[in-house]
Amino acid sequence: MNRAERLKKAVKHSKVTADKIIVDFEKISQQKNIDLPTSPVTVSRHLNGKRAFGIEEAEAYAESMGTDPAGILFTPVKKNIAGYYNLEDRGNIEWEEDVTKVKSIRVPREFFHERYKVLESRGVDGSYHGSLAIYEKMNNQKEFLDVRLFGQLSIIDFTVKGKKKTQYCMGIPKPISKKNFMILSYSGQIVYENVTITKISPVASVILPAFWRHYMDE
Repeated sequence: MNRAERLKKAVKHSKVTADKIIVDFEKISQQKNIDLPTSPVTVSRHLNGKRAFGIEEAEAYAESMGTDPAGILFTPVKKNIAGYYNLEDRGNIEWEEDVTKVKSIRVPREFFHERYKVLESRGVDGSYHGSLAIYEKMNNQKEFLDVRLFGQLSIIDFTVKGKKKTQYCMGIPKPISKKNFMILSYSGQIVYENVTITKISPVASVILPAFWRHYMDE
């Protein structure tokens, strides 16, 4: 989708008219001392891709529509959902291994870097059903057990005493001793005790479904 198409979609989503945009442009032009289109014909040409527009025009369009100019100027940031967490099942994580079922979803632009990964909440009876957890995947071994992350909501790689298989959950790591941890749920309840943690990846944001109701794309 090019810039003109993103603008057209934004205008359609906002339901503003070309006449309103022109009225707003006159006000913005006077306030900021910049040249903006004065005719609905020019607006139409912008929408149809027959005339290019720059950053100032994009910012003015966004101000008129009450939206973010970055959504007009740049392609939305989308991430694949890496797996699913279930807060009703001790925050356990099920990774999506079937590439044919991987879903892509829009995330805030601040999380464009590849180190940020996305998990979706499962558990239809929970209040967080459909929410996303965006976490920073730690790749440097020196950061795997950063003490600054103790007590922080994180994606945790761990093993239970007497078992070799690595398990994964979203929770809060709390040290019991040098090598022993407990893991607390999002609400502060103990979900695992006496576990060995091998990696802590901090959750940077939890986004509820209502976040998308103002977005143009599904």
